[in-house]
Amino acid sequence: MISITEEEKIGAKVSLAILLVGMLALILILTVMTGGLVHLIYFPFDYSLFVLLFGTIFWGSRAGSQIIKKNKNDDWTGIKTAFLILITFIVSRIPLDMDFRNALDDIWTFSRFLLGLFWVIGTMAIPAIIYGILIGRGIKRYAR
Repeated sequence: MISITEEEKIGAKVSLAILLVGMLALILILTVMTGGLVHLIYFPFDYSLFVLLFGTIFWGSRAGSQIIKKNKNDDWTGIKTAFLILITFIVSRIPLDMDFRNALDDIWTFSRFLLGLFWVIGTMAIPAIIYGILIGRGIKRYAR
C-alpha cells in the first residue's frame, strides 16, 4: 500500500493551485492579445494536458516532501520542480509515432526538433523560474 504523507499532499495542492492560476493567467493574456476566446480552440486539450496535471502533482508532492521534511532550500527546490514539470510536459508533446531512427538519419528533421526544443525551453525559462519560486515559497508558507 502506498502511503502519502501530509508533506506530499501539501506540495501537490500548492503546485496544482499555482499551475491552475498560471493557466488562467495565460488564457487571460491570450484573450487580451487576440481580442477574444478564439485561441481556446487551439489549446491542447489532449493527453499532454493530463500529463501536465499528473506531472505537477507528482513533482509537487516530491517538492513538498523535500522542503518540509528534509528542510531543503525552498526557492531552489521549487525551481527544480518547475523545470521537471516543464520537461515532463515537453516530453509528452513529442509525437508517439515519430520514428527517431529515421529522424536521426534525416539531419534536417532532427535539427528542426532540437531547434524547437531550444526555443521552447528558452522562452519558458523565466516563467518556470517564477513559477518555481512561487511553488517553493507557497509550500513553505502553507506548512507553517
